[in-house]
Amino acid sequence: WKLGHHYADRQTDMWAPVEVEGSFDNEQILAFWMLGLGRDPETPERMEEMAQAAAEFFAPLVEQLRARGGDVVFIRMPSSGKYLEHDLATRYRELTWDPMTEGFGAVAVNSMDYAELSSELEIPEWSHVSRRSQDDFSRRIVPVLEQRYLEVRGQSIHEIINRPDSDD
Repeated sequence: WKLGHHYADRQTDMWAPVEVEGSFDNEQILAFWMLGLGRDPETPERMEEMAQAAAEFFAPLVEQLRARGGDVVFIRMPSSGKYLEHDLATRYRELTWDPMTEGFGAVAVNSMDYAELSSELEIPEWSHVSRRSQDDFSRRIVPVLEQRYLEVRGQSIHEIINRPDSDD
């Protein structure tokens, strides 16, 4: 199945036929999601294990990035439909997202905390924003990232970005 186009600059756009709600391609993706969403939810203990496994996977990557002077931001992108219903019903945030992100001391943004990041966006197959909405989402998240950097790091993201490299 084709979900999108991937470009050399890491930009990804949703494939136009998938964006058409009710189209054959859109329905195929929804049917694929339903294979997982239709199962019984994982137990809280299993979700805790999954959060721990994710944290263990990301920990060395975060360490490598920070060792080179970088930083990391975890973003829980918006979702809709059955995908969002599943996340809410299974307490995904409480049992998986929050425990995974809290241990890193990283800036984390959950789109469900910000109406501007989760409303009026096209999410035609429940888990990816459409091409029409991706630029809008990018514009909307910048002030949220600026706010979260001040809260978590105690300084403006602009100060961090414009900080001279220690090797200069």
